[in-house]
Amino acid sequence: MAEDNSDLYGEEYFQYLVKRSYLQKIIRKIYLYDIKKYCIGKTIDLGCGVGELLQVLPNGSMGFEVNFVAVNYCRSKGLNVMLFEPDKDDYSFQLIEKNSYESFTMNHVLEHLEDAYAVINKIFAACYKLGIKRLVFTVPGIKGFQSDKTHKVFIDLNFFRTNGLLNNDLYRLQKWKYFPFNHKSFSKIFVHNELRLVFDRVYD
Repeated sequence: MAEDNSDLYGEEYFQYLVKRSYLQKIIRKIYLYDIKKYCIGKTIDLGCGVGELLQVLPNGSMGFEVNFVAVNYCRSKGLNVMLFEPDKDDYSFQLIEKNSYESFTMNHVLEHLEDAYAVINKIFAACYKLGIKRLVFTVPGIKGFQSDKTHKVFIDLNFFRTNGLLNNDLYRLQKWKYFPFNHKSFSKIFVHNELRLVFDRVYD
């Protein structure tokens, strides 16, 4: 989602997403349903790709996506997806009305951003203003991060801790786990062992 990733998020990447094999799609759904179970109510999916997660999220959910080809594809399937321009919106989600959504999720996006720390802080602030109750982030484990040359920042629980993101006044970490094998050591050998972090809103 950085400004210099036009090739990565263009037609070639779109084709990669939509041309998964039947078996890959079945396995993919197992991962998607695990994310879904942590999303409460209508959800914003930032970096929604071709809308796979949106199709299983609660009715009324919406997606943001930087790939205009994917946006058009999602809309052709009846999904509520908007083109997201991070340089213009700066993660403020200006088009979203307050108290319209209960959850926000961002999966396999943060690791592509050199300024991931700043982006997370902006998301905390914007989502709090919008009345969002829960944030769900998913990032690759160790081997998954190493497997993709477009990954820029390795993010794990320690990243959140050392950057002070666990001490923010807006959202508190309620749960974190690795999936499908809930141990960090598996992420050293299994590319698709991902880390899920669930934050809930802090109320006055």
